Amino acid sequence: MDLLSEILSSVHIENTFFGCLKLTAPWGFTIPLSSTAHFLCVTAGRCWLSRNGEPPRRLNQGDFVMFTRGGMSNFTSEEYGKPQPVVELIQKHYRPDYRIDQRDIRPFVIHEGGGGEATDIVGGAIDLPGGLGDVLVNALPESIHLSSHDPYARQWLEPLMNLIVGEVDMAMASSGAQGHQAISKRLADLLFLRIIQTHWLQRPEDTSGWLRGLADPKICKVLQAIHSAPQKAWTLESLADKSGMSRSALAGRFLELIGEPPIQYLTRWRMHLAAIRLAGGERRTALIAEQLGYQSDIAFSKAFKRVRGISPGAYRRSLMRAQGLPRESA
Repeated sequence: MDLLSEILSSVHIENTFFGCLKLTAPWGFTIPLSSTAHFLCVTAGRCWLSRNGEPPRRLNQGDFVMFTRGGMSNFTSEEYGKPQPVVELIQKHYRPDYRIDQRDIRPFVIHEGGGGEATDIVGGAIDLPGGLGDVLVNALPESIHLSSHDPYARQWLEPLMNLIVGEVDMAMASSGAQGHQAISKRLADLLFLRIIQTHWLQRPEDTSGWLRGLADPKICKVLQAIHSAPQKAWTLESLADKSGMSRSALAGRFLELIGEPPIQYLTRWRMHLAAIRLAGGERRTALIAEQLGYQSDIAFSKAFKRVRGISPGAYRRSLMRAQGLPRESA
């Protein structure tokens, strides 16, 4: 069972936007403090990055950085350049009413700078999904840097950046065309999945939680058991049998790597699957409860609200409102 593929295939980016910056020195911009993940790739030229008070570091053509938990980042043409807020940059050149939390905007190109050395940057913001998405993000370091000298990353990063640049160019050339938001989400999905896969394959020691658990043979057996049969009435004892460990050893090791007890993880995974079914239009909570191993829809609904903070019905209605659907179509 390819457990990583199963997890990644069930996680989708909620919102995103892309932009291309064509800059000439001197220039600089600040991405303000926020919880939103953002990324940047230097597609031509070079620049300096400083973050959270750390000394500046140089980024060269082909370098990619992603900040999984947001934070404040400064990008400048000079090592100690003076940046302006990126919000002001976008408001000045593209959309006067832009806000930092805004996602319903088309891809854009911005030209800025003083006419010196040229640097091209592709960047964007990504709203990662809650629930299991949080589990994945928390398993990653706060900052991920893929070097232009990394041959594996270059195999997929350069073609993907070209696709993003192409989508931005198409959006700029056809102001009346539709579909850009859907395509941007799919590209963001692919980018996020590739980042996770690449980082896990190359630097598993820098991961934690769920991703690190995959590298532990005994914990991986437990995760595979849960994911292959989430409806089964698993107990700590039956999962310990799968791992070849004692109950106490499994409980301690699982908590150390995954960050929660095995049965709590089982419940969280079940509720993730339930959320997918609800998002797919399933209205019968009793059927979902049966598929996920609950004896009644009441027990299922209580578990769902405990994990997701909202009842299944309220969750489904919130999805409908977000999609602009009438109540009758639920």
